[in-house]
Amino acid sequence: MHIPWDDALQLDIPGMDDEHRILTQLMNQLIEHIRAPKPNEKAIVAMARDIGLFTARHFLHEEHSMAVHHYSGYGSHKREHDRLLVQLDAVSDGLDRDGMTAVDDGLVEFLHGWVVSHIVSQDKAYATFLKHGNHDF
Repeated sequence: MHIPWDDALQLDIPGMDDEHRILTQLMNQLIEHIRAPKPNEKAIVAMARDIGLFTARHFLHEEHSMAVHHYSGYGSHKREHDRLLVQLDAVSDGLDRDGMTAVDDGLVEFLHGWVVSHIVSQDKAYATFLKHGNHDF
């Protein structure tokens, strides 16, 4: 299950779109490695950690922007970020602990689902706020 970059994910906020595009690329690389005929467990664990680190930085960037622009949805958006980071940490911890036995279709569906659903709901609402207020990201 590849995560295609398409119009549904495009928010027309350059910095935000750039970070989302990188995140989808990282996710797609991880999915490709998971689905490989002979998955490299160490590479998969490292990629999962890298995704967690990149995601945490991206979320901090978004949250800083929201705070600077006094976005009214900041609290709920941050809680969603916190929840997603806990889930990503659990995925990485599971891979560290259990290796490839922690990998199944549910993991791939989770990765795909949270990226797409978060961007098209929470981030789209924030992008609309930025555009209407002529704010930079």
